[in-house]
Order: sequence, then structure tokens, then C-alpha cells
Amino acid sequence: MVQLDPSSPRPLYQQLADQLRQQIITGAWPAGYRLAPELELAAQLGVSRGTVRQAMDLLVDQGLLQRTPGKGSFVRASDGQVRSQLIGIVVPYLRDSLTTDVLRGVEATLRRSGYSLIFCHSEGDLQLEGAQIERLLREGVRGLILFPIAAQDEPALLARLLPPRLPLVVIDRRLPGVAADYVLVDNLGGAYRAVEHLLALGHRRIACVSLPERPSSVVERIHGYQQALRDAGILPLAPIDLALHGRPSHASVPSYSADELAPVDQALAMQEPPTAFFCVNDFIALGVLQHVRARGIRVPDELAIVGFDDIALAPYMPVPLTTVAQPKYEIGVQAAQALIDQIAGAAASGRTLILPTSLVVRASTAAPALAALPTTVLSEPQR
Repeated sequence: MVQLDPSSPRPLYQQLADQLRQQIITGAWPAGYRLAPELELAAQLGVSRGTVRQAMDLLVDQGLLQRTPGKGSFVRASDGQVRSQLIGIVVPYLRDSLTTDVLRGVEATLRRSGYSLIFCHSEGDLQLEGAQIERLLREGVRGLILFPIAAQDEPALLARLLPPRLPLVVIDRRLPGVAADYVLVDNLGGAYRAVEHLLALGHRRIACVSLPERPSSVVERIHGYQQALRDAGILPLAPIDLALHGRPSHASVPSYSADELAPVDQALAMQEPPTAFFCVNDFIALGVLQHVRARGIRVPDELAIVGFDDIALAPYMPVPLTTVAQPKYEIGVQAAQALIDQIAGAAASGRTLILPTSLVVRASTAAPALAALPTTVLSEPQR
């Protein structure tokens, strides 16, 4: 349904042209489709005939419409098909190899199938994400791959912006109520294996370091942490939530303030402090690692640390980080292929693909010192 915003700085005829173009690009109006007469469209939309004529003139100039005297305006086939080879992708950040490797996988797969990729960056901002999606729709993309920021209002934004037939693939995070193909990783299983690794080393007091804002991927990692401990007969600790304000770039080591990492100090000051931390992502893990080492705590001798993601920095820290690796490139490959299948009509939207993760053991984990073990572990067996 066409909706125009008189308060927008974008002229009404351009808004109308954008929305008519999208009907053509998505296939809602196939080649040969006859548009309603200008006067009828103007009456339906509450605008002047001049506004409708300007919009149609623009689409005629772009090769999407053709006018036949005495018969009306029709959708052209050839140029619309060329433009439909454009695919858009929106990502929330570029701070690590997760995003760049996903992009590489997407681009390589699309290129092999004759599609071209338009990349947009939302910088973790919902308004900017919406503006970038609108830009892609104006460009006439045939489908969209979205790495969402997982904001509360994001599903409503997508419902308002996206045409119902636009092929859509969402990666990394689930969005409630958004109909799309989803390409995710086994966050729960990856976290479970990370905690299992710590348990096998002998750790029993294992804390989860997280964030107050929890997209579905983080929620699943916390659930994996909790399930591994419960299966071992251990009561999980409440997550240590860090209110982190900085966003490290892809080339920098994360550096957080003492206030931001104060919950870590509070946990380590407990009468029976944790002997290991499971961090829900590598940037948290690296920040915590730097913080505790600056306070004289030896990693892994006095505190074991595990991350999640296996970013490029992880092996090169002063203490190389044990972490859960995501199949980054494969996420991009599968997302692009799912979108191609939707466009070709080979598969209906609504599938969910969960890719496996793998534990990468490095130097940040080891068995706890004997003094840190629970008394029950150190006591003599009953005879």
C-alpha cells in the first residue's frame, strides 16, 4: 500500500516514485502490468495529477515504465530485470572479523549467481538502520540481508518499511514477529561446550559476564552456560552485567573504564569468588582480561577466561584467548544462498538454519589453583 508523508523533506512525487519502483522491483507488478490511470491514482492518494505524472515520468526515464498512447502506462521487462540483480545488506558494526567475514561470504556467493551487493552500515542506531533500508529500497534492491541491532522497536520498523514480498534473510539474531529466513549459529551449544571445558579443568565457581542489553544470541549463550552447570549439579551464578559505553574499532584492543568493569571487581571480592569467567563475546573477554591483569590477577593461574566469537585479536593478546569460534564466512554464504532461493522461488520464507560452532582452546584457561577449589573437592573421600 502506497503511503506518502507530506511532512517529509523528500518531495511527494519522489516518495511516490520510490514506492511504485519497489512494486516493480519486487515483482508485485510484473512485466506488462497496467497501472491505474493518473487521475485515478491521484484521487486514491489525495495528491494532484501533476504529482502522479512527475513520479511516472521519473520511472519512464529510468526505463521501468512505458507509456502507450490511448492504452496507459505499463511495466517494462528488460530494465526492471537488470535492476533486480541488486542485493542490499545492512550490518550494525564493523569492529571485528565477524562482520567482514560474513560480508565476504555474502559477496562471493551473490557474485557467482550474477548479483551485485550494496553494503550499508547502521552503526547500531535504529533510525540510521531505517534510513539505510529506505535508501536500499530506493536503489531497487531485489532482496535484503539484515544483521539487526535487535532493538525493541526494530520489528515494527521493518513492518512499516519492507514490502510484504521482498525476500529477506536475517542473520545472527532472531527478531520476534519478523517473517524471514534466519541464518544463526549454535549459541547455546557453543556456550555449553565452553563451560563444559571449564568444568573438565576442575572449575566449579564459574560466572557469566554479559550485558544488560541481550539480543537473542546472548540470551542463548546465557542459557547454554546455565544448562551446562545444571547438568553438572551446580547452581549457576547470576550473570555479571557490564554497562559498556565504548565501541572498540576492528583494529583496537577494547579498553573500558574502571566504573564499567566494577561488577567484575565486586564478583572477585566475594568470600568465594569465581575461578573462571565465561564471557558472552570476545570484546568483553578481552576487556576483562586486561582489567584483571592490571590488578595483578594472573590469567589463567588465578582466573580462567573464555570468550565467544573468535575475533581476529583473540590469538594475539598477551594471554591468547580460549573462545568459541563462529563459522563467519559460512554465515555469509548461507545467508546469500537463502536469499537467492527465495528470489528464484525455490524456497518459501520462514526457514531457520543453525550453523555449528567450535571451541578453540588457548592459554587463557587452565585448572584452578588448589587453594581456589571448594572444600568438598579437597576433602578426603568417605571410607
